[in-house]
Amino acid sequence: MPDPGQAEEKNAIAYVCRQQQTIREVLLAEHGDAAPLDRVLSALEDDTPPTAPLRELHQALVHAGDAVGVYGGTREGAGVLGLLSPRAGKDIYLCPRQSPCTRFHWVEDERGGPPVCGIGRAPMLLKRT
Repeated sequence: MPDPGQAEEKNAIAYVCRQQQTIREVLLAEHGDAAPLDRVLSALEDDTPPTAPLRELHQALVHAGDAVGVYGGTREGAGVLGLLSPRAGKDIYLCPRQSPCTRFHWVEDERGGPPVCGIGRAPMLLKRT
């Protein structure tokens, strides 16, 4: 059975990946710098545990008025990809990182190539649900 803490962290990483530009803007507007976000991104790029930097970023966002921070906005969990999904058997792009987040992108239009990881800019991996 998956560790709920790990799932929450992976969901938080996916949220940061998707929302990093907005998070940066919020931090710059409220604090004048985006250091908490940069520490999360550095940890992920260095493949070091992002637990403490994620908590720091969460607190910075809550302090800036974001009531849900990085943990409350994470509703993209693996249940979406389950076998009972109406998209079961469809192609999907998943996080390419060693310790992947839960970010995904359904294959809808291949003309532009695969989407890229918001952290390391590597192409996302094509899988079938």
